[in-house]
Amino acid sequence: MNLAFSPKNIEKLRPRVQARIAEIFAGIADGESFEFIARLARPLTGSVIMGLMGVPDSAAAQLGPWTNAIVNAIGTPRPSPALLEAGEAAMREMNALFRGEIEQRWAAPGDDFLSVLAQAEQSGALNQAEVLGTCVNALLAGHESTASTMAFGTAALAADPGQVAVLLGEGARIQDAVAEIGRFVAMSACQTRVAAQDFTWAGKHIKKGDVVYLWMAAAGRDPSVFSDPDMFDLTRDASKSLVFGGGIHHCIGHVLAKLQLGEFFPAAFAQFDIEILDDPLDYSGGYSFRTLSTMNVRFHRK
Repeated sequence: MNLAFSPKNIEKLRPRVQARIAEIFAGIADGESFEFIARLARPLTGSVIMGLMGVPDSAAAQLGPWTNAIVNAIGTPRPSPALLEAGEAAMREMNALFRGEIEQRWAAPGDDFLSVLAQAEQSGALNQAEVLGTCVNALLAGHESTASTMAFGTAALAADPGQVAVLLGEGARIQDAVAEIGRFVAMSACQTRVAAQDFTWAGKHIKKGDVVYLWMAAAGRDPSVFSDPDMFDLTRDASKSLVFGGGIHHCIGHVLAKLQLGEFFPAAFAQFDIEILDDPLDYSGGYSFRTLSTMNVRFHRK
């Protein structure tokens, strides 16, 4: 997986990302209103990760429903039976898709991500459950987190013309801007862990088996690390943000996410004045991943 998501391999996708952004923007009329997630964010990020993995284009229509079902099932503290059943059904459908694709690559391997996993299963390095879990995780995490950051970032920039000027200004450092957008919008809000043993931390007694919520979103607003942490400032150094996790849990797809966001935001705000039509925003209700169910926008060409 590290090889597939290496900076060298991801950089090869830049022309594809640029072309996809240009294609989507070309289809937007001046003053047109539309739903941002379905029309723009998911088609862009979904097509990129599907291309990297080798997932057929025919699966694109199901990507949104699958993502909603699974994220709502696993991202809610106490999901209802209905949410769990919907998530399970989506997981089975995705497993069936990937099982068929993997079996095809046993006979005719290519140079895509699924071919690498097929070879890993044939060699015994991974079992079937590990292969399918890796496929589902890569497809979901590879587009949903980036699509949501794209939506939240667009809303933050649309509300702050001064930061749009910074984004588009001479000498703008796009990766610094992407880091600050990620810190400020905090799409990846928390990770859950199960305590392996009893311990005390900051005066709190944690028992073995307790579920502990690690809030990266709160770390991103830590005043001992970030000055004026509630301020949106694209000139700040946000490199210490925990948006992509850390250590062995550092997001394997962070280079791909940064590439897409770094191409999207300057292109979008250079071509359009963007108006957010929803107030308040339509949050999905999950806690581990902050996502929007919908975000209605109006794009005015400059």
